Amino acid sequence: MGKLKRKKPAIKMKKKPENFSIENMQGKFLHRFQIDNDFPTLHILYPFLHDYIDFKDECITKYNKLVRRESNIEHYYLDPTMGISVNIDTHNKSYQLLIGTKKVVDQPLLYDEGSMEELIEIIKNVQGIHIHSTCISENSLENEEFVVSIFNVSIDNLKIRTEILDGKNSFLKLPSTTWYEDGVITPGGVSIGTSLDENMQPIDSIISLRSYTDQGYESHKEIFWGNLKFEEGLVKNLSVIIDETNKDNILIKLEIFNLENPTTLFNTTIPIKTSENYLNFKSCFDKNGFCYFSLIKITRSEEVEETFNDAKLNNIIIIDANRREEFIRWIDPVRLDLGGLDGSKKILINEKSLEVGIYKHTNLQNLTDTYVRKIFNELVANKIGLALDLPLVNTSFHMDHATVGVITKLVPPPVFKLSEIKLELVQNFESLIDMVAFDIFICNSDRHIDNICFSKQQNLYYPMLIDHTRCLGGCKTNDLQKLNDDRFPYYLNLTGLEFINERISGVEVFDAIITRIKQINLDEIFSFSLDNELCKFIDSCSAYDEHIFEFLLKAFKKRQMHIESILKESLGL
Repeated sequence: MGKLKRKKPAIKMKKKPENFSIENMQGKFLHRFQIDNDFPTLHILYPFLHDYIDFKDECITKYNKLVRRESNIEHYYLDPTMGISVNIDTHNKSYQLLIGTKKVVDQPLLYDEGSMEELIEIIKNVQGIHIHSTCISENSLENEEFVVSIFNVSIDNLKIRTEILDGKNSFLKLPSTTWYEDGVITPGGVSIGTSLDENMQPIDSIISLRSYTDQGYESHKEIFWGNLKFEEGLVKNLSVIIDETNKDNILIKLEIFNLENPTTLFNTTIPIKTSENYLNFKSCFDKNGFCYFSLIKITRSEEVEETFNDAKLNNIIIIDANRREEFIRWIDPVRLDLGGLDGSKKILINEKSLEVGIYKHTNLQNLTDTYVRKIFNELVANKIGLALDLPLVNTSFHMDHATVGVITKLVPPPVFKLSEIKLELVQNFESLIDMVAFDIFICNSDRHIDNICFSKQQNLYYPMLIDHTRCLGGCKTNDLQKLNDDRFPYYLNLTGLEFINERISGVEVFDAIITRIKQINLDEIFSFSLDNELCKFIDSCSAYDEHIFEFLLKAFKKRQMHIESILKESLGL
């Protein structure tokens, strides 16, 4: 079920009046059946947003209880015994889309990719259909889509899937456990297992992506050969998340990230029964630290395997019970736009400690080298700033099933901007002088008026320093070279902070912070351990090599030794 275009989950919409009917639908949409990466898909395009919302509301909101979300990996299905169904009439070459017992669409079956018999055969093999609904409106800036997978399909009034198991025994309420038992969703899906030695003992773990049509296989080859990045035999930009939802079931998610062209992303999510194959796979992966990746085409006439020259994967994140607990500790009560250029932001609350933090994040499929560097920069700057006793708050790496970023604990409210306070009420002003030296020391290229906030306590204002994603010289390819420069021109970034600049009469104002910089233990600071997940992303980032910490330690020790002259040169003192 791999899709070249990311499927957006069904979103609950405001309830609409229940007077929806086929009469209201006719002439308000364009439709066509096609095969998308091995999966039959009914594409419905709405030129008007209100018609799209009506259809979405009828399909999703009214039957929202049928939409199931499992685990930390989002994937949506509809219960095959209820809700939406499709009936195809091969004699009249038409189809009906029904919600409950009501026909909401009754249209000719449009299919231009081959014979009608071919389409019917593939639908029978898959035993399901995607409904992919999109709105592109000239009258609105909103372009959106939703995809649902339905398995209640009839051809000439004969159901193509008849075996229905008790919901208590079927994972994701799919009708047949054998359908996903080995991880292969016909006619395409993911298979995980091991290769065997001559004694039939597992020796290597393998992840295979299977295709069951020539078109699907060629499409996979084009995407993967065109976009996978290799370094010393390792695939650098294919992320694999395996979520052990319980002892009997797992979800596996494959996703290409870090692409220059985000429109060619690949992602798929597959439910798999836990079996001896998976246990052997996990054991081999834990032992070797990698698995092999291959493409396989299986049709009636041939079986072809493409191994990508023994490509190896180590970007595999396994979410077990302990890791899942860490994911769900943070709840998301508020989404907000805080401005800035470093990704989306939202408020998270730690359910256990009730700590509140700002989560600065990006979607996993949009993860780039630049954003990996921003995460890394923020964590390094936070470690150094806290070691220097500067007014920073703890920052930590965080990710969930779809996003990755950093959580910065929220500054104790109420919080004010510089423009909202009186300067004579600012306390601990020396920390702002220290901030200048700190920014020059860590090569922070992005200190401005909105990266300082003030916490109010008893009618006095205390500075807090935030946002250090552009330290270590910045986020561009050659920015790390700036760490070896004796002079870092911070002065150009003091626009709006003249009230601080006025207090810098000579290098002696930095005496206290210079002493602290020379006393901090850089070996200890740069020995901090990173989350395993972040290590995988850093390893995939072309801006870093395995010696990044050694490079930073050496560069910062040089800056530490010459900090006084660096401040003089940078500020022209």
